[in-house]
Amino acid sequence: MIGHNGPNGADQALLSNIDPHLIARRYDRVVIASADNAFINLADTIAGHHTIVEHVCASPSSTRYRAITGPPTHIWAGPHSTQHPHAA
Repeated sequence: MIGHNGPNGADQALLSNIDPHLIARRYDRVVIASADNAFINLADTIAGHHTIVEHVCASPSSTRYRAITGPPTHIWAGPHSTQHPHAA
């Protein structure tokens, strides 16, 4: 089990166990499914290696994400929404 205490503990646990350089070398495309700004630096680092970074979120994304990834690839309104999860 991996974890961190405090604000954004789960995000910090994930980020501390991801090597963005390895991810960028290994994959052509990465999808970040979060509107949380904690992942912006990860997205920026991966995109800096010319790897496509797609962004999926349940609400409009921040301008910092849009600067890295462009508009969200998909905006998911949740499991009970009438909006299809693959519609932007």
